[in-house]
Amino acid sequence: MFGRTAAEEMTIAEFQPPNRLLLTAFNHGTRYEVDHSFTAAGSGTRLSLRFEGRPVTRLSRFLWPLGRLFAGSVRSQVEKDVADLKREVERRHAAAR
Repeated sequence: MFGRTAAEEMTIAEFQPPNRLLLTAFNHGTRYEVDHSFTAAGSGTRLSLRFEGRPVTRLSRFLWPLGRLFAGSVRSQVEKDVADLKREVERRHAAAR
């Protein structure tokens, strides 16, 4: 993001195959959740994704309004990540045939 590579260590908080995967992380005073829901859609699968960050420290709550300035960039990066995931799943599916 913003021309930089970053890594975030996430924890699998819930795993309910084949319907749900919930990942969590804590960084810079904020607790993050990435909730993946999978449902059948015709001959494929629909992925619904919810990404949420909640400030939990005093400093992160104070700075939280500034975070809205980056919401569009975060959304674009999440959309790119999901598109990359889709391409990889489709590639592996085609290779398995």
